[in-house]
Order: sequence, then C-alpha cells, then structure tokens
Amino acid sequence: MVSLVAALVGALVAAITASPQPIEIGYPVPLHLRANSSAPFHYTIRRDGASFLAIHFTVLTLPPASTVSLACADGSKRMELIGTRNDFYTESFPCSSVDIAYTAPTYAVANATVLEVDQVIHGTPDPSSSGPLETVCSISDESRAVACLEALEPAKYKLSRAVARLRLSGGRGCTGWLFGSEGHMLTNSHCINSERGAANTQVEFDARCSTCKDPQNKVASACPGTVVASSVKLVVWDELLDFALVKIDNPSVDLAQYGYLQGRDAPPALGEHIWTAHHPKSWPKRFSLTYNGDEPSITDLDKASCMPNFEYTAKGSIGHLLDTADGSSGAPVEHATHTGQCLDVDPTDPHHNVQMWTCIAGNDNQRIELVSQI
Repeated sequence: MVSLVAALVGALVAAITASPQPIEIGYPVPLHLRANSSAPFHYTIRRDGASFLAIHFTVLTLPPASTVSLACADGSKRMELIGTRNDFYTESFPCSSVDIAYTAPTYAVANATVLEVDQVIHGTPDPSSSGPLETVCSISDESRAVACLEALEPAKYKLSRAVARLRLSGGRGCTGWLFGSEGHMLTNSHCINSERGAANTQVEFDARCSTCKDPQNKVASACPGTVVASSVKLVVWDELLDFALVKIDNPSVDLAQYGYLQGRDAPPALGEHIWTAHHPKSWPKRFSLTYNGDEPSITDLDKASCMPNFEYTAKGSIGHLLDTADGSSGAPVEHATHTGQCLDVDPTDPHHNVQMWTCIAGNDNQRIELVSQI
C-alpha cells in the first residue's frame, strides 16, 4: 500500500488577510445569443489569441431528437448537447473559434426558446498571479514537467495519474485528486464551496505534455488530457480547514484507469520527506520533488492557522517546503518513501472519522478532521 500524507496544497501566509482564490485562467466576454425552435441556427464564436473557449448557457431546452453541436473550427474538439439544462459552462474547447449549431428533425411554428448564451470565457495562455498565495520555496522554481521524470520515477508517475486539473466556473483553475476508489475527489474549499460551483467544475485527467522540452509545458490549459466530468456533486466542505470533498458521478467514465490516493490515520512527522504532483498556473501536470536540490520535508508541526479570520484562534498547522504556484491549490502532498499502511476509507460512511492533513504551501498546512456526518 502507498503511504500518503494526504494533504491539499493551498498557499497562505499568516500576514495575508484576503481570502484565497483560484487562479484566473480566462475572463468572461459578454455574448448574447438566442435560438428558437422554428428554424436551424448557426453561429461562430471567434476570439483571436484565446488559449481555450468555454461557453456559458443560461438556457438549454431542446425538443426530442434535436441537438446543439459545438466544434472547434480546426477540428480539434467536438461535442453535442441534448435535453434540458440551465446555467452551465461547456467543457473547454482548445481553440479560438467554435461553431455552434442547432438542428432538429422538424422545426416548429411556435417560437419556443431552445438556447440562450450570455458569455464566453476567453482563455489566457499566461495567467497573472491572483496574489501571494502559492509560493516557490526554492531559490528558483524546481518543479518539473511530468514528462521529464516519468522514466526516472515510475512509481510517482503512476500515483500522479490520480491528480486532476480543475477548471472552475469557466475561467478559474485549481488541482484535485481522487480519494478512494468510488469517485470521490478532494480539493480546497477556496476552489469549490457551493453546489453551483461544484456543478460547474470540469475535471481533466492526464493533462500532460508528451516531451520534457515541449514549450507548452508552461502554458495554461495546454496539452489537454481527458475530461471525465463537467460537473461534480459537493459532499462536504469546510472554510477553516480549507477542504472540499466532491463526487464524480459519471457512470460512463472508467476512473479505475487513473488509480486513486488514500489517507493515513497518523500525522506527518517533523523532517518527513514529501513531494507533490500538481497543476501550477493551470499548466500541464508537474512534479515538485526537490527543494534547493534536496528532498522537501515537513518543517514545523505547530504553527498558527494561516486561514483568514482564523490566524489568531486556531493552531496545529504544519509547515513544509514545496515549490508551488497559483493553481496548485488542492494538490496532494505525499510521503516520499511509499511505505506503510494506508487507510481504505469510504468518505460517505457516517461512522468513520478520519484524520487527514491539508497543506498550506506558503509553507503552512493545517490538520483537518474529516467527519462525514452530513
């Protein structure tokens, strides 16, 4: 079994009073589209320079056998929408031009609305920092693209497949990871903290470039992986402990291929060696395995909380040194030696009470007690 210091990478410094936020990887552009059931509809969205596009539908009410198709003009991605759904973002399209078309077997005389769009998210390839939340602890960033270390670290690579790139409400980025074998995922509560936020969360696995020297390794939203969900269900979240547990509820997707991580029922130890896999700045997946050339480790066991509004009243935070950046929020901090027992836990079992550890990478992390009596 793999021993993990199950943790969520956030990045907060005690002096910071503003609430942490996911990194902004795109910005909304107003767009007013409406189609009715009386005729076919076609429109092309063009946004020069966009690294991706995501469309926000306020209304989708399709008659039986009718569809709305969305496709990149370059053919790189295509999807179809059916049925009824309101207030949602589409999956991200890795292109700067998307065709939208409504088609039906027959067209009604009555002008019933079938779709309304109010905005498109324009993806930015080089997002700016959302604040001094995540940090590089080394003299310079020592995180490396997964492709650079896959052959040297096959065990870590296998574990890292359980780590996902998250796109939130169209234009924000975080990291999450599969916790247990039944589709549960952990991230930070400053990434997901509402049912509406969970309903607009895209989960993307294997977002990695194929080579170490690919310049796309440091481009937001680049090297697309497999989107397994564009919506998740919120199970439980906590502001002080800065964690959110969600469930990927998509029976058509085989999550077993990505593996999963588990938590142990013992705290981290001072000096314990650690590592993480994450999506800083919403880049393709990276490893943080070194700190100034040495192994990163747990550096403190009893720091004051760094969460805003709690920094003077809560203790028990854990210090560590890992190179992260905005967008790393939610990543697992893992024990480096892969030994010991793991805890096979059903997070929805109301009789199970598990101690886990959240990680605050502005070099503090915080113990949480995960109690699923919701």
